[in-house]
Amino acid sequence: MASTTGRVFEANSLRTRIHRKIQEAMNMTTTPSTKEIFDLINQALSADPSRTGGLEAVYQFNITGDDPGTYQLILKPDKAYAVEGEQEVANCTLEMDSNDFKDMLQGNLNGTAAFMSGKLRVEGDLGLAMQLETVLSAYTAANN
Repeated sequence: MASTTGRVFEANSLRTRIHRKIQEAMNMTTTPSTKEIFDLINQALSADPSRTGGLEAVYQFNITGDDPGTYQLILKPDKAYAVEGEQEVANCTLEMDSNDFKDMLQGNLNGTAAFMSGKLRVEGDLGLAMQLETVLSAYTAANN
C-alpha cells in the first residue's frame, strides 16, 4: 500500500497534468462543455492510473443547469477513468450546477466554499469528497 506522502505526491502530479489539459481547453475562445472536460480528465486518468496514489473509489457527478450530465470517475489500483452515465455504484456523489462546476475548475469557486454555500451537494463518503478536492484543486485559478 502506498504511503500517505506518496499518495499525496502522486495526486499532486496527476492534478498538475490534468490542470494543464483543462487550462488549455479553458483558454480557447469558447468554454469547453462538461462532456469535453470529463473527456480531458479521462485522457489524463487513463494515461497513468497509478497517479491516483492507490485511491479506490467511484465518484459520481450529477451536473445540472445549462450543460447537464451524469459522469463518474472510477479509480482502481490498476485503472482509472471517467465515463458518462452511471457505470458503477458510487461511493461519493456530488451534485452541482454546470456553471458552478466550470467556475470551480477555473479557480473562481473554492470547493469547500461551494459546499458550505449549498452550491455543491455531497452524498456518501465525505472523506472521499475531501480527497477528490486534492485532485480537482489543480483546476484552480487560470492565472495561477
